[in-house]
Amino acid sequence: MVTHMAKRKTTTTRGTRKKTTRRKTAKPLDPVALSNQFMQFQGGDINGALDELGENTPLLALSIRPLRPGMKMAGLAVTWNAVLAAEDPFDREDAKIKRWVRPTDFITPGTVLVYQPGGEMSHGHFGSLYGTMVQAAGANGVVVDGNLRDSDGHAALENWCAYSRGYSPLEAASRIIWLEPNKPVLMSGELQRWVTVYPGDMIFGDGDGVIVVPQRLIEPVLKKAGKIAGNEERAQADYAAGIDPDVVEKKWGAA
Repeated sequence: MVTHMAKRKTTTTRGTRKKTTRRKTAKPLDPVALSNQFMQFQGGDINGALDELGENTPLLALSIRPLRPGMKMAGLAVTWNAVLAAEDPFDREDAKIKRWVRPTDFITPGTVLVYQPGGEMSHGHFGSLYGTMVQAAGANGVVVDGNLRDSDGHAALENWCAYSRGYSPLEAASRIIWLEPNKPVLMSGELQRWVTVYPGDMIFGDGDGVIVVPQRLIEPVLKKAGKIAGNEERAQADYAAGIDPDVVEKKWGAA
C-alpha cells in the first residue's frame, strides 16, 4: 500500500526593511562654467528673465560704473566688508599691519569680488596691485561701492573688469578696518536704497550696470535669459534683412 505523504508548506519569514529616503543634495555650482554661460548675455536679457520670473531686478546704483567702455563680467560673489577706523591710524604703529588682509586668501576661480568699504568716498579702496593679485587667483573682476585707486594700472590689466563709483589717488588701507570675508554685504542700490549681496550670488556687469542674481534664481534665470537672448539675436537678423517689423514681432516678440 502506497501512502501519500502530505507536503508540508514551508513558510519563510523575511525581515521587513524600512524604506529609507535619501535626501537629494544640491549639486555644487561650478563658478567657472556658470560665469562663462552668463557671459553670453546682456544686462537686458537678465532683467527680462527676472521679469518673467516675477522678480524685481537687484540693480546696483548706476553710479557704480565700469572702468572703461566694453567691459563685461560675470562670476559668483565673494564678499568683503570694511568699516572706518575709529581713531587716527597714524597714532598707532601697528594699525596698518593689523588691518592688512590679502583678498587672495578667499578668492577662487570664476568669482567676482564685491567690496563695501564702509561708505568712505574720498580715498581709493582697491588698487591695481590688489587687482593683479585677485585676477591671478582666478577672479573675473571687482565691484567697489567706493573709489578705485591706480585706475590706469587697473586699465592696463588684460581681461580684467573693475566697477566703482570713481577714482582717488589717496591710500585708504590704514584708515579702515577689514572685516571677515564672505558675509552678506549691503551695496548701494538703484531701485532700493541697498542691495544685499550674499556669497554665491551671481554678479553680472556690462556697460549698463551691475545686476545681482540671487543664488536660488541662477538656474531659472540662465534658462530664461538664454531663450530671450536667442530670440533677440534672430529678431535682429530679421530686422537687418529688412523684414517687416510686424512679421518679426509676431515670430520673436516685441522689441
